[in-house]
Amino acid sequence: MEISRSGKKLEENPFPRRETEAISLRTLDVLSRYVGAENWEGFLRRLKAESLRESEEFVAGGVDTRSLVPGDRLLLGWLPDRKIVVEYQGDLRFAVVRSVHSSLAPGDSFSCLQFRLGHPLYLNHFRRSGSDSEASYVAGERSGLVLVERREG
Repeated sequence: MEISRSGKKLEENPFPRRETEAISLRTLDVLSRYVGAENWEGFLRRLKAESLRESEEFVAGGVDTRSLVPGDRLLLGWLPDRKIVVEYQGDLRFAVVRSVHSSLAPGDSFSCLQFRLGHPLYLNHFRRSGSDSEASYVAGERSGLVLVERREG
């Protein structure tokens, strides 16, 4: 059997392979070249780089609410040109104090655990100023936050 892209031939074995037999690295290299990788290791690296993970750890590029004290302020921004300044009230609660090009308005309040660059801003217990009803709210759903600056109160 010949694989046209690489010109390499796979060994044809007239005897069925047992489940316990390992596939040779040579065969994996040939198959990897067929799909455009340099070799098996290159294929694994590419697969890891291209995989769309559903879960991952993240550390840098944001603010953890537990590091704030009441009165601390955050400047948050997302596309296109939306910015708000929020003030930490304590107990994971925030109040919007300034808003530019956003539907969030001064006096609105919400709870939030983290603010991460490149990740959407998910607001829990979102309450419009003067309203008793709560909802959930997401900002920067496609591109995530592009600005997270901590400003001590």
